Amino acid sequence: MLNSIEENPVWDKEKELIIKEQSFTSFHFDSIPNIGDPLENQIWIRFHQDDKLIGFGWIETHEDRRGEISLAVEESMRGNHFAKSIIKSLEEKCESLNLEPYGIIQPENPSRESVLKIMLECHYRISGVSCERQITHARTLWNIPLTVELSRT
Repeated sequence: MLNSIEENPVWDKEKELIIKEQSFTSFHFDSIPNIGDPLENQIWIRFHQDDKLIGFGWIETHEDRRGEISLAVEESMRGNHFAKSIIKSLEEKCESLNLEPYGIIQPENPSRESVLKIMLECHYRISGVSCERQITHARTLWNIPLTVELSRT
């Protein structure tokens, strides 16, 4: 899988298509950007395999040296372990920028259960929950409409 970092990212048709597939409500967009709008305080990475766009990963940077990681995988490519590879690339980019990666799962995310499972498998933990209770707590959270923050262990 190849990736390319967008230094000065702007909203484009490819982002809109893949993000829209997952539902804009799954992510932290204040509003849906217009084509060509700059994506300030964000670093975007495009992921390709054999000239096919697999998806995007992005980091929203914050003044507290934390980087909120998000990703979207093209619908036909989901379930092929691409999400874990994208998360790893985002973590490496955060490390190179001295940012602490974390994730947010919105209650409106239609893929909430699978995203939570992948994040737990990638060594993230639900903030404020002891390690031994993570899986039990995660199963409970799948049915509760709360925003879940996950931190790297």
